Amino acid sequence: MLDKLKQMKQLYDLQKKIKKEMEQISVTIEEAGGKIKVTMNGEMKVMDLSIDPFYLVPEKGVELQNMLKRAISNAVGQAQQKSAARMQQVSKEMGINLPGMM
Repeated sequence: MLDKLKQMKQLYDLQKKIKKEMEQISVTIEEAGGKIKVTMNGEMKVMDLSIDPFYLVPEKGVELQNMLKRAISNAVGQAQQKSAARMQQVSKEMGINLPGMM
């Protein structure tokens, strides 16, 4: 029983640490030579979005949509990779083996 409580405490501590770590991860993706920028954290939250005014006209609507979709998709992919690597590192540092993560 005590072992189970100890494991639960370790997992709770791991969860808190990982949440903090995910907030610290930052990925910035640029499209159109930097005219479109998306910054995302490890929690997959968009932290910043920058669009050059050149693309804020009706004639550029479809092009802007495509660039935003590409930038956001790439940011999600990179943030997921960084997050997974960091989660493995943190759990290893804490001596916790997560099946499927190592």
